[in-house]
Amino acid sequence: GIYVAAPATFIGEGSLGVTSTTGSGLSIYDNTKVSINVNNVVTFTGEEYGYWGHHDDSDRPNCDLVLTKAGSRSDYYFNGKKASIYQASHLECNDMDFFYSSTYGTPGCYFDETDKYVKQNGGEIVKESDVNFYQIQETYPISICGIMLNNCNCRAVGSPYIKSGPLSVSYDTEAKVLTLDNVEMVNDNPESTSHAITFYSDFDGKIILVGDNSIIDPHYSAVVNEGEAKTVFAGDGSLYVQGAQYALMPWKGSMVFADNVKIEAKGEAHGIGANNNGTYGETLIVRDNAMVKASSIGGLNTITLEGEQSILEPAGAEIVQLTNGWAVCVDGEVAKNVVIAKTITYGLSITDKVVTSTNCNDILGDGKFKYDDATKTLTINGDCSFDDWVVASEIDGLTINVAGPSTLTQTSNGSTIIRLFANATITGGKLTLTSTTEGKNAIGIYISKGDLLIKDADIDIIGDFNYGITGESICMLTVDNSNITATAHEYGACVDWGGITLTNCYVETPRPSQILSNGIADGEGNIVGSGEASETVVIKAGVDAINGIEATETAPAEIYDVAGRKLDQTRRGINIVRTKDGKAVKVIKK
Repeated sequence: GIYVAAPATFIGEGSLGVTSTTGSGLSIYDNTKVSINVNNVVTFTGEEYGYWGHHDDSDRPNCDLVLTKAGSRSDYYFNGKKASIYQASHLECNDMDFFYSSTYGTPGCYFDETDKYVKQNGGEIVKESDVNFYQIQETYPISICGIMLNNCNCRAVGSPYIKSGPLSVSYDTEAKVLTLDNVEMVNDNPESTSHAITFYSDFDGKIILVGDNSIIDPHYSAVVNEGEAKTVFAGDGSLYVQGAQYALMPWKGSMVFADNVKIEAKGEAHGIGANNNGTYGETLIVRDNAMVKASSIGGLNTITLEGEQSILEPAGAEIVQLTNGWAVCVDGEVAKNVVIAKTITYGLSITDKVVTSTNCNDILGDGKFKYDDATKTLTINGDCSFDDWVVASEIDGLTINVAGPSTLTQTSNGSTIIRLFANATITGGKLTLTSTTEGKNAIGIYISKGDLLIKDADIDIIGDFNYGITGESICMLTVDNSNITATAHEYGACVDWGGITLTNCYVETPRPSQILSNGIADGEGNIVGSGEASETVVIKAGVDAINGIEATETAPAEIYDVAGRKLDQTRRGINIVRTKDGKAVKVIKK
């Protein structure tokens, strides 16, 4: 197209279009600087390069391209199949900035001072696309890795320090919304004096987080509000921020974390904080469903947790005013690894204590009850005495795991120790339930909806109980490889079920016994524990030598009913079986 071997300047009001079908639209040789200062459209298109500077560090070190705004119509384009701009020693823009055009918008790009190409975010060379240099008409109060946003670059910010895709950082000027879309930003320029992101005093807008974002500044604070800037982080995405000083610094401004954002902030001074002792209005607000994790929070003028937001970690942390501003502290010292999130309730209570995301790791503060929502497991480990019910659960699929020998005692009139309103499992070590005061509805374990599985457990229900283990007619009880002793009077030790199944276990007491449709009865069909005197049901893990027969060489030879009539097979109710070795055993078939 045009070959330049001496300093040259393009000027004027007219347009220019140059196309080379074999080489470059504009080629520069021999330490030459070319300036374009035209108040119109200028286009260079080449089969290989839009611009080729022929830069060589030894022979041609200064093949510079200078682009200057001449007027309101200044608009310059470079396009090449191998590269739009190639081997420019230096690219200088005066009142102009650049982006490139593609089928998916106008992504950001930058000039790589090392490789001498114009590249898009992520390092790919811009080719077969117009690199468009356009006049800066307006700037906006945001800096990204030292680059001020303007009308040219705001639609997709370009920087060598943005490692993610070309459209990952964009700014909507009308809505005042900066969008971070799966950004990976590392502001590791050793010569930089700028933060990864800076919001200046007249910024009052939102930062929308999309996907998973990461911002790291190994030299300075990473994200900073200067002056009275107000920033609201919103959306459904996450943001990891790490700074050499502060990760997030609302310096003389405010930062709000809202919607469903998840923030993790790590800084040497504070994860979130400022260095003015909180005297300039530095404000942190957490609201909605936002979650904030910070290495520490301090040096602020105000810390506000709205709605159900609370400090979940560390235990005992609170907002305290120190000499250098408000901070999150434990015992008067700035807390480490702070977690702030909306308090979540799980449909579980221990006595009158509702289990939440705040207290679930130690529900009563004595180390005896904890709840893991990921596995829906309530762990009990220790002895406790209460004047009312102990456990109440509406969690479908709750597992109560007895980690060590534990005794739960209720002392009031008519309480239920364990109340279940959905499917549940009890498992683990020795669990003893006791009642010291008789009441009309003193109950050991009660389930009103769903089914109860007691598996690999060892449970004793002993004391003044009207019911031992009870449910409703819609509930099923399954006992698998477990030992249970349940004592009751008046209503029943194991009663009011829709059905009872024993697996790898048997009824040892009473003998004989019957498993009826609604409970465990004696040989005459009376529900155990339904009289005035206390009676006990004992279920033992293993195979019963009386009520169960293993499929071995002692398989039955003859079967009789209780009247002595010979049967061809076992029937529902009581069966007398004489085995081949002459032993007679009683088998109860449901």
